[in-house]
Amino acid sequence: MDFKNYISYKPPKDEDGSGKRFHDEDGDEPSKRFNDGDMERERALKFLEEDTESHQDFDKNEMKKLALQLERNFSANQEMRIKHGDDPLKFMASEVKLLDTIEEFSTAATAPQFYDALVAMNAHKTLLSLLTHDNTDIIVAAIGLFGEMLDMDLLGNNTTQAKKFVDALMEEDFVEQLFSAADNLNESNTDEAGAVHKCLGVAESLIEMREDMAETLAEETDILVWLVDRIKKKRKFSPIQLYASELLSLFVQTSDKNRKKLGSLSAIETIAQTIVRYRKHDPATDDEIEFMENLYDCLCSLILVDENKSLFMDAEGVQLMVLLLRERKLSRFGALRTLDFILAGGEHSKKAATLVVDHLGLAALFPVFMKLPKLKKYNAYKDSEAKYEEHVISIIASMIRELKGMDAYDRIVAKFVEKNCVKCARLAEFHAAAEGKLRACEERLAVEREEALAEGDEIDEEYEDEEYLERSENGLGVLQQVDFIVAEVIEACGTEMRREMKKLFKLKQANFNTVFHVLVEYAENVADEKMEEKSLALRLRGLCASVFPKKIILQSKATTSSQAPKNETTTNMTTTASSTNDDTESNVIVEDKTGSDDDDDVE
Repeated sequence: MDFKNYISYKPPKDEDGSGKRFHDEDGDEPSKRFNDGDMERERALKFLEEDTESHQDFDKNEMKKLALQLERNFSANQEMRIKHGDDPLKFMASEVKLLDTIEEFSTAATAPQFYDALVAMNAHKTLLSLLTHDNTDIIVAAIGLFGEMLDMDLLGNNTTQAKKFVDALMEEDFVEQLFSAADNLNESNTDEAGAVHKCLGVAESLIEMREDMAETLAEETDILVWLVDRIKKKRKFSPIQLYASELLSLFVQTSDKNRKKLGSLSAIETIAQTIVRYRKHDPATDDEIEFMENLYDCLCSLILVDENKSLFMDAEGVQLMVLLLRERKLSRFGALRTLDFILAGGEHSKKAATLVVDHLGLAALFPVFMKLPKLKKYNAYKDSEAKYEEHVISIIASMIRELKGMDAYDRIVAKFVEKNCVKCARLAEFHAAAEGKLRACEERLAVEREEALAEGDEIDEEYEDEEYLERSENGLGVLQQVDFIVAEVIEACGTEMRREMKKLFKLKQANFNTVFHVLVEYAENVADEKMEEKSLALRLRGLCASVFPKKIILQSKATTSSQAPKNETTTNMTTTASSTNDDTESNVIVEDKTGSDDDDDVE
């Protein structure tokens, strides 16, 4: 057998002049996550589970032997390459032996508790040297070895020594060397593409191993630049592109610092340009759908930072999202999420809301409001209908909030009046569904509260905050947005609309009086640290007084709290709640000065 079938030495250059070895003309397209790599992991896990007894004798001395053997064979190979640089046949044997040694070294991954021995013998430096070897096969093998040694599934609870091993690697610019090696690999070849994929896996393991690693990598390496380049539109979709999008999303999930750094790298523009490819055509596979959704995850995380909101607006991001909505492809669902984020509040919300209306966004938004397309046939969107309905409701509520007093506000309200108020009936349906979900949640919370009291637990402010958060996630949040829209439409249209809305609520088996309770509680729980939030609280109280004129909301000082105690249970939405602002503490007191009325009585 010709030795070139299993080893290479400074192979002939490709047509593009690169120093990479030749590959088959029809290079294999790597499958998702490279099944060969997954099989290696499964074999390693099986090895740990089934062969523990046969390797009980593997101790720190055995680890040192592996390190010494690797050092010797690597040095021997380097010497032979220098001595016989023009005759690969003479160093072929040392190259094969080095490859065999790397394969044997994978045994080290089964004993991470002894990784400190590798650091003590500087074996980590030898391992890093393999990444710059002239033989691509050795680079691929070295990357695979790092993947196994740092795999969190294989490490299990033995991360103490692994972290020391990683610290030693990081001092030697590990990540830069790793991804520099990845850049020199040919992704049209299955083995080399698999190695690139494993580089991403190593980066993910590093982030999982240490909480601060994501920010460290973003600050001290160019990995964000590398990831942004991998998701560009010009690149054909591949499993590597999918994994790069997942890792990019991981970097910006919880770190404002990383969000700002990524924004400075023109990532928002790059992501937007990549998403455009799905304007006219849906992703071809579930994997590609996942890739697209990962890009939206990144975008939504990025615009949580004010600086990035400005970049998003400058890149005409709102106009693009509206355009995607109008095309009615799968990309519109990510566009809904993104619009919800940009309209959530802040200095850019009003301008964004205006742009949505000016670019015919209402014509694309309200059909989704009336009937969400079926998503069950797509694995990536299973059980997501309710989530996207919430995004649509939140977008409309935000636009109404931001555009009050403008012509665009009147255009939105007019949508609820047209066609015999069919959209108002839809509001009643949303209200009924959210109210039912909230009722079930409150019943469960009431039982949990009783159990907590029986066990002697204290029902303090933190406990009540957790209850409120639980209720918000189980119907109350949607109910607040829906009822805010209901009250705004009634106030804008007058008494006739109020009567029509009550009829529609009754028809949909929804309790109209609940709107009052929801808005009062909403006003009392709106954070009041920012002027914008104080303004919303006042607006909500004004809507209560306008839509329910027989119920008067009075502000009183904290001394009146004894006259209006806070309910001890959350199973019924309270009409009395305490709020705090910068000046005084006050309670909302609900009082009916005009006598009983079945339509307006608190139920």
